[in-house]
Amino acid sequence: MLVLFILALSVADPSFIVKKDVISDNIVFIIDASASSKTMQEGKTRFDLSKEKIKELATAKNSLILLKSTPVLLLNNADRSELIRTIERLQPTDDTSDIGGAITLAGDILGENKGRIVVLSDFVDNKGINPQLAKNVIEGKGIKVDFIDTKNGIANNIGITNMALTDNSANIYIKNYNDKNENVKLSIDKKITELMIGPGNTESLVINLQGNGTEIKIENTDDLLTDNVAYIARPFGNKIKVLLITNGDSRFVKAALDSIPDVELQITAPPVIPEKDYDVYIINQINKDKILPGSFKDIKTKIEKGKMAIVMAQPGMEKINYEGLIPQVINNTNGGIIALNYITRFTKDIDLGDVTKFYQLKNIDNELNIASVNNKSIITLYENSNGKVLYYGILESESDFTLNPNYPIFWINLLYYSVGRAELNDINLKTGSVIQYGNDNFIMDKTGYFNIGSKRVAVNLLNERESDVNYKTQEINEYTKGNLGKIKSDVDYKISLYGMIICLLLIMFEFFYIKIRGEI
Repeated sequence: MLVLFILALSVADPSFIVKKDVISDNIVFIIDASASSKTMQEGKTRFDLSKEKIKELATAKNSLILLKSTPVLLLNNADRSELIRTIERLQPTDDTSDIGGAITLAGDILGENKGRIVVLSDFVDNKGINPQLAKNVIEGKGIKVDFIDTKNGIANNIGITNMALTDNSANIYIKNYNDKNENVKLSIDKKITELMIGPGNTESLVINLQGNGTEIKIENTDDLLTDNVAYIARPFGNKIKVLLITNGDSRFVKAALDSIPDVELQITAPPVIPEKDYDVYIINQINKDKILPGSFKDIKTKIEKGKMAIVMAQPGMEKINYEGLIPQVINNTNGGIIALNYITRFTKDIDLGDVTKFYQLKNIDNELNIASVNNKSIITLYENSNGKVLYYGILESESDFTLNPNYPIFWINLLYYSVGRAELNDINLKTGSVIQYGNDNFIMDKTGYFNIGSKRVAVNLLNERESDVNYKTQEINEYTKGNLGKIKSDVDYKISLYGMIICLLLIMFEFFYIKIRGEI
């Protein structure tokens, strides 16, 4: 009867809970792999110190999160040997960090399960929610969170923290994080320039950009190398060949074109139009009596092969036969304020002002009305096979846009658009940036030059906080030092197994007892 009773009790799967001091056999490790984790300390990086500590603390069940600008789960519920194999292969990145996001992810991994979270970082945090707040939220769910600070002593650093780019120049910002004056030696495409920077100060340097790429390097020795180099991608080395076709002086547009270093300008007066190929053809102030038949057709043929033509409005243009290069000129109509209908590279942040009169063209199917006056297009883009034609309808005599400081900027960006040159800020990125290529997204977590499809991009750290390798936050209340402290945890003891063992022992005892009595 006793055996039957114990078996029946075991089927109910009873258990009892005991409060017990434990470290944990289920740990989610968060290892900081951001740029600052590459900081050297006593011959090792902070990342190396984190790896050693994880090997020391590894337990029966381990999960691993790589701390970057977007935290990544590398392992979930792995045993100690698998964790160590993974740790041995890990390398730090040049990315920034989101500590709060990583802690939240770790809490989601544990869910209702028991365990603890161990964050190994220098806590140079620059993204997401406050780490202490994230810790408080997770610990409110009964999950212990330990902060292990990998900083040890004072590190030296001088870093490139920002840069502002135009198409032909770059303003580079260098910060001295040390507590003494530093004579900073900069190598710019292997040419040395020196800057004296005071303790904690930032200095800027403007450099001219030439060719299709520039590399700036701090030659001084310090404890973080990632921010010592800045890469600038400028994927255009050849000059833009522009042919200005005019019988007038065209002084405003000529002055704007001459101000662009990347432009190789040739001016021709009809009837002479060179047969050689140009990237952009600009037609302005022409004499209709000097245009030979077929001249515009020849230009149109070149446009169909991928070139671009810009036809500028001029008085009397309704009498000119453009031979299909642009639609028919309808009339000379009253003007007004020029309104932007589409933001393009060459109209972005540009105030075109107003115009007293302008020529309207006949509407056709493949036109893009970029700017208009009274709902009538004044700047129109036409797709023509592989090339483009732009009608620029702002008459110089009827507008003061030519006197606007934005006028040369308009032409610079229009020419760059014409030949498909990328904006420098679109191809010079910071670590943590996401690039889409096809159906895939790539998080750029390394510095340097990279080819994404046909596009060459440069990636730099350029983060003042991440370069501050001695940064100490005042918001974290407590760090764990040495070994992990034990915590009180509810430990479930299942007694069904013990019941089965007792039953087995009772059966064996009864078997031997009967045998001794001689009944079997």
